[in-house]
Amino acid sequence: MKNIILTLFILFFLFSCSKDDGPIKGCTDPLAANYNSAAEESDGSCEYSLIGDWELTKYTLDSTNVLASYKYLYFDVYANSTYDFWGEANDGTMIQSLGTYVIGSSKTTITMTPNNGSGAETYTITQLNGKTISMSGNTSIGTVNISAFKL
Repeated sequence: MKNIILTLFILFFLFSCSKDDGPIKGCTDPLAANYNSAAEESDGSCEYSLIGDWELTKYTLDSTNVLASYKYLYFDVYANSTYDFWGEANDGTMIQSLGTYVIGSSKTTITMTPNNGSGAETYTITQLNGKTISMSGNTSIGTVNISAFKL
C-alpha cells in the first residue's frame, strides 16, 4: 500500500510540474540578423540588416524610370556607416556617389549624406527583408522610389 501511495505521489508531482509552454517563438527567418534556430513559430520579431551589396531593380524620379538610362546601378552599404552608390550609364559613363548614412531610431528611415556636399536626403524604408529593400523619399530633385535585391 505504501508503494502505491508513493507511486501515485511521484506521478502526481511529475505531472503537476510539467508545463506545456507551447512552441518556442522567435525569428524563424535564417536571413534575419536575429534569427533563432530554436524557434518553432515566428513571432514577427525578425530584424534585417542593410549592410551588404544591393543591385537596383527600380529607380524612379517623379515617375520617370531613371534605371532605363543605366546598364546597372548598385548600392553598397557598409558597417562603418558609409555607402557607395555606383553604376554605368548606357553610354558607358561611370557614376559614383560616396557618403555616410544614419538609420533612424525606428529603423524605418535612412538619411544619406553624400561626400560631395550636396545635402542629406532622407528615405522611408517601406520594405526590408533578407532579400529585398524598397524605399522612397522626397528629395531636392523630386520624389524618388528605389527597390533593390541583395547580392
